[in-house]
Amino acid sequence: METAGIIAEYNPFHNGHGFLQQQAAQLASRTAAVLSGYFVQRGEPALYSPFLRAEAALKEGLDLAVSLPTAMSLAPGELFARAGVLALARLGVTRLVFGCESGDAATFRQAAQTVRAAENSPLFSRLLQQGMGYPKARSRAVGLLYGQEAEDFLSTPNNQLGVCYAAAVEEFAPQIQLCPIPRQGTGHHSFTPQGEYASATLLRETIRRGEFPDRYIPSSSQPLLRKAPLCPQDGLEQAVLYVLRTMPPEKLAAIAQVGEGLEHRILRAAKHAASLSQLLSLCACPRYTNARLRRIFYCALLGISKKEQTGRPEYLRLLGMNQKGRELLSAMPKAGIPVTASPAKFSHLVQVRRDALAADLWGLGCTPRQVAGEWWKHPLIRLN
Repeated sequence: METAGIIAEYNPFHNGHGFLQQQAAQLASRTAAVLSGYFVQRGEPALYSPFLRAEAALKEGLDLAVSLPTAMSLAPGELFARAGVLALARLGVTRLVFGCESGDAATFRQAAQTVRAAENSPLFSRLLQQGMGYPKARSRAVGLLYGQEAEDFLSTPNNQLGVCYAAAVEEFAPQIQLCPIPRQGTGHHSFTPQGEYASATLLRETIRRGEFPDRYIPSSSQPLLRKAPLCPQDGLEQAVLYVLRTMPPEKLAAIAQVGEGLEHRILRAAKHAASLSQLLSLCACPRYTNARLRRIFYCALLGISKKEQTGRPEYLRLLGMNQKGRELLSAMPKAGIPVTASPAKFSHLVQVRRDALAADLWGLGCTPRQVAGEWWKHPLIRLN
């Protein structure tokens, strides 16, 4: 039986996500999604909890939702994609459905091979030595070696992540078929809606201003989102600054994605910054993207080390399911990554304890503030 899988943040769940799930449902008899947890890959707290985002997706036809460990949600694209693909493989997914700006499955497979060849070239090493950031150096090397068209294909966020998915599938789950779906409506970071579609970036800004974008959110999840606690982008600003002002250099040097003496730059900046935006400005340089710096800030807050950010989940937290999801869960092999709605049974795992901490800290940044313990206590979401 075919199962279509999606790797997503749903931050928040909107009409474009609903469209993607509809396409997935047409390709397979069952659908599953692997969601980011309380923090997301662009390096910030999620607007809503993973349980609420999963429930919104289930109300729009998804059959089963699990959460990636926080260390993977806050990882660079390659590790995020690897973790997501390994999670989908554990769930028995046969088709990976993802949004893209252009290209078919063959194009993404070829692009993944092109990127791998470019990353192994002397040209790529020279571009890094010249101070160019990793993503920019990779794209530039692809352009210089394989032409402008190849570089342009990598210039959009969804295509970049799609290439990471293609590489991860080839290496870790070749049984999964790539199913790219053209993105509907506006661009990834666009602030201009188009029809009934608006970018998640615009929707987050709108919701954080205290407005609710009814037109772009499925009616099934509107009551959920309207009443739910949410975490502002700067909700944990003081906590992050406190940690960075008090953390010794050797400890920050061990944090995921910190390298090349970056810890000293961040610690100096933290003493002169009164906000996260100021901290980002003081740390900014061509070598490091803003997203990488933001991920480092939150990895430092949570204590996520390089050793933890492997791209390999130790477990998957089951968030919710319907009857089809229960059938999918029953059909999974018993051996493999634990998939559980009771993380306390696996409290000996570092990733479980880290996720519990992420939930507690996220709750402190919320409006209104939330009590601790949600990761341990929240019940499995069940829909008929």
